Amino acid sequence: MNDPRQANAVSKAHLILASLFLAGALALFGIVVFQVSSSESAVVDASLSLADKRAQEQALESAVRVASETKTQRSALQNLVIPKGGSGAFIASVESLAAEAGVSSSVFSVDAQAPRGDTPGTLTLSVQYSGSYAGGVRFLRLVETMPASVSVSSFSLGYSTVSKKWEGTFQFSALSYDSP
Repeated sequence: MNDPRQANAVSKAHLILASLFLAGALALFGIVVFQVSSSESAVVDASLSLADKRAQEQALESAVRVASETKTQRSALQNLVIPKGGSGAFIASVESLAAEAGVSSSVFSVDAQAPRGDTPGTLTLSVQYSGSYAGGVRFLRLVETMPASVSVSSFSLGYSTVSKKWEGTFQFSALSYDSP
């Protein structure tokens, strides 16, 4: 190894090996950095996805809580509207209120406005009755306090000298999900 050419060749070989080792180490470092950054990106994506899922879960829990807390109120509101297919029963209940008030009655006009989507329509009834003054007033009060959303639009009352009874008419509307 005293020969300078030999020493120079060994130095070149070592330099080449060192360069290859350094290039391999840099390549390995690059692969590790790429893997770490890919893993970091996946962790960030997973954490954002988890945050979205938590937000959705909280919104769902809130909706369930509101639905639970308002069940009684929603039920009471639903009872204020004549259900689909319930117009006949509603008219019969109006006629039974007349009997309860001690007057005779007849529904002489029925008009229905169709519901639109989730918005209920109306069922408008015109009722004629006869009996005592107190019975007529009680009948109207019973209709106004029915378990339905009722709006009286006209009312008339008079004494008939022919029948010797108080006679009257009134018209009222109720919210309804029935179609005409």
